[in-house]
Amino acid sequence: MNTAKFYLHYPNEEKSSIRMEFRFFGQRMVMGTGLVIPTNLWNTKKMRVKTSSSFLDYSRYNRKLDNLDSSAKDTLRSFEDESVIPTVNQFRLRLQKLVNGSNRNESKKLIEYLDHRIEETRKTANSKSAIDHLTRIRTRVRAFIRHDNFHFEDVSKDFIGNFIKHLYSKNYQQNYVRDIVRRLYAVMRKSHDDGLHSNKIFLRTELIPTETPSDMIYLSTDDLKQLYEFDFSSTPKLERVRDIFIVQCDTGLRYNDLKQLDKLVLKTVQNIPMIQVFTRKTDQEVIIPQSRRTKEILTKYSGFPRVISNQKMNDYLKEVCTLAGIDSDITIRKYHAGVQKKEVYKKWELIGTHTARRTFATNAILEGSMPKMTIMIMTGHKSEKTFDGYVRVDSLTSALQYADTPFFNQ
Repeated sequence: MNTAKFYLHYPNEEKSSIRMEFRFFGQRMVMGTGLVIPTNLWNTKKMRVKTSSSFLDYSRYNRKLDNLDSSAKDTLRSFEDESVIPTVNQFRLRLQKLVNGSNRNESKKLIEYLDHRIEETRKTANSKSAIDHLTRIRTRVRAFIRHDNFHFEDVSKDFIGNFIKHLYSKNYQQNYVRDIVRRLYAVMRKSHDDGLHSNKIFLRTELIPTETPSDMIYLSTDDLKQLYEFDFSSTPKLERVRDIFIVQCDTGLRYNDLKQLDKLVLKTVQNIPMIQVFTRKTDQEVIIPQSRRTKEILTKYSGFPRVISNQKMNDYLKEVCTLAGIDSDITIRKYHAGVQKKEVYKKWELIGTHTARRTFATNAILEGSMPKMTIMIMTGHKSEKTFDGYVRVDSLTSALQYADTPFFNQ
């Protein structure tokens, strides 16, 4: 008799999802179970969760594994009775329908699944951004459907279309709406792979709003010079905000990494002062030479200046840049339901901690002496496409930069 085998997807991690393997007619089907456990509670020989007072769900989890095993055998028998040799996908879909049909209330509610994912992610180190993304999806979907009794199968083409219209009605920009829908698709794909439903709406990528050009700003080298040389000595609080921001712009560090003061290491290699950090988002080692301004700021504070919350930093930054005269007019294109609208802002209105990484990347590219891959190593980018999204070189800046090259002086 064919028997399902269960194993940990990530046995070397602190926690892992449980996967199921079932063989039939010379074929192998693998699917998720929707269960995640501490890896030290897995009994590899018995292929079940160990009895543990520290994990009270062990009995319920094992019952679900027993049910999956029994359902896989019943699915195989149903095909045998029909004298049909199914494909792996056909087998998986019938098994999922059998399992989900008998367990609709437990396994098929979208909001309940998102709550579970958020709670599980909370227990994972360095997961704040993932929690924020999941929470944002839950908030937007829940505000639209207005109840919790919403099942995975209810996420249809019509639902996606109406959900997008709802988001636009709240005046969200097109790229934000696109991001929400894409992340909802990712949740649908993950829950599908975990065996919780058979809805493949996530394959309907044509329903996702198209990406629009993003007019994000950066501070030029002249802007930075003006900001750094402005006298804030009468307002130490704003002086510290300015100095923190300058360090960000001269290192390309994310603000969350700058907040990890205990993990930022000052070191000297071959008489060159460096900053070393393992980034919070990717746990990647980044080493950046200290600029002249950064060295002066580190000397002033005998180390890194104390960092405040991101929200307060953004509020104070606008005040700092207003006082320093960073107030040129900036035209921003905004897109809403495919319609472009142009709005004019003062530059200081658009500056936040997120501006610093774009400033570092753009100025490093414009300076021209460092290869792009070298700059990417310093910013911690692995994808050239993602890095290119940080570089803000407008047409005028590009034209001025290359106007004196031999090509334009033939």
